[in-house]
Amino acid sequence: MEKQEINYPWEFCPPGYNYAAVDKSGRAFWYRVKPTIVLDQWAVMTEDVEICYLELGFLSNPPKDFDWEESLQKRPEPMKDGQINYPWEDAPDWAEYAATDKNGRAFWYEGKPKLMYSIWAVSFGKVLFGNWTPPKDIDWKQSLQKKPNT
Repeated sequence: MEKQEINYPWEFCPPGYNYAAVDKSGRAFWYRVKPTIVLDQWAVMTEDVEICYLELGFLSNPPKDFDWEESLQKRPEPMKDGQINYPWEDAPDWAEYAATDKNGRAFWYEGKPKLMYSIWAVSFGKVLFGNWTPPKDIDWKQSLQKKPNT
């Protein structure tokens, strides 16, 4: 069985923080620089330790096969021109498109949707509400994305 990655809420990550990790106790942190493991936690070896991390909170639902020592993630690259990093790995098998409506709600589509007033709509095929929150600063009219080649 493939290990599940932690879905850190990167859209809430403060500017200048480039890493996230969870220590053995389940506490999650943002880090400015890449941390290393020291005993049962992640640590940053600089003189400015007090400003290098920001507590994110506790991991409420860790994956069943959670290994805190593998929880370190680098911040994803910034999106370009309204691009959204839709979580295609969570998409239903039939989904060929994803788009976000004006109100910020994202959906999976079987057929290619078209703009209709303030939403994306299809005349055929399945539609499913996406269980994620896209960034708030996107241009929803440019949010349509075809499923990447796998």
